[in-house]
Amino acid sequence: GGVAVAAAVMLGRALSATPVPNGAGELRTSGLYRFARHPIYSGVLLIVVGITVRSQSWPTVAIGTATVVFFVVKSSWEEARLREAFVDYDAYAATTGRFSPWF
Repeated sequence: GGVAVAAAVMLGRALSATPVPNGAGELRTSGLYRFARHPIYSGVLLIVVGITVRSQSWPTVAIGTATVVFFVVKSSWEEARLREAFVDYDAYAATTGRFSPWF
């Protein structure tokens, strides 16, 4: 939870309820964004994976898996918008993992 909150604070006025970049935004590549392109999603996914592993329940595993798929699809859609908004996005994406330094 702390990772998601810290990443949201780092966005400042650029944080929005939708995955569409707003006019206040600039490409963030420092802080937590140095390690992952979507650290807010990373924080949420850490919680979801932790709950899923701990539960050892098939319904929870199904919901956890659906949540991971949702964030993969959502982040892909969002990245198309980020590429349109920021000319440097491709270079950033080439050196920074989507949800972690490795993934």
